[in-house]
Amino acid sequence: MHPLGTLVRFIWRSTKRAVVMCVGMGLLVAGVVMLVTPGPGIVLLIAGLAVLATEFVWAERMLDKAKTHAATATDKVPGSARVKGAARRLWRREPRSDRPTAAGAAAPDPAPADEAADPRR
Repeated sequence: MHPLGTLVRFIWRSTKRAVVMCVGMGLLVAGVVMLVTPGPGIVLLIAGLAVLATEFVWAERMLDKAKTHAATATDKVPGSARVKGAARRLWRREPRSDRPTAAGAAAPDPAPADEAADPRR
């Protein structure tokens, strides 16, 4: 006989794996259906692979291939470099490099809110 702790861990891992499989496959099926009907099919396919990749190596490999293909596809789209740069600046909150900034200039303080103009009070 196995100790109770070993049995509980096995049941927990198996249950978690089964839940991940059901949710991931559900997202994949919904994504495939939405490829031919209105809806965000590709987004659900990627989400399904991401969920499955938490437990299965084959899904992780497919997700890596999908990321590679997506990067290749965006490189072929004209103007995608500007969009990537803008997204990167927003994500990192970097200032635009094409705009000169004044050395030592501090950002202006926001104007104080007028409490009398607030309709909630």
